Amino acid sequence: MAQVTFRNTDGTETPVRIRPGKSLMEGALSAGVRGIQAKCGGMAACATCHILLEPEWAARLAGPRALEETMLANLRGRQDTSRLACQIKMRDELDGMVVTVPEAQGLAPGRRADKAAGGS
Repeated sequence: MAQVTFRNTDGTETPVRIRPGKSLMEGALSAGVRGIQAKCGGMAACATCHILLEPEWAARLAGPRALEETMLANLRGRQDTSRLACQIKMRDELDGMVVTVPEAQGLAPGRRADKAAGGS
């Protein structure tokens, strides 16, 4: 298993060992990482597993797919390295990754998941 460290904005760090193939969100939930809510259960529909990647780790990952990108575009507090933890699958090459869990989770005020994803 590879390890990811989840850092909260108060500096608290939670190292989590995650099996390859499992999402960062699944690992965070099983370890009780504060701030990861995952209200949609990993369907990229709520943006409550928002994380910020360190730039060097962001460069090692493929960019977000269309659905994740749509959610990120409507995210409260989006930054250049924002991702949804439910969309990043663990692999051995990610051992040692550090991510930050921002205080703001979810869509920006006035946005709904169905509208963000192109629904009516």
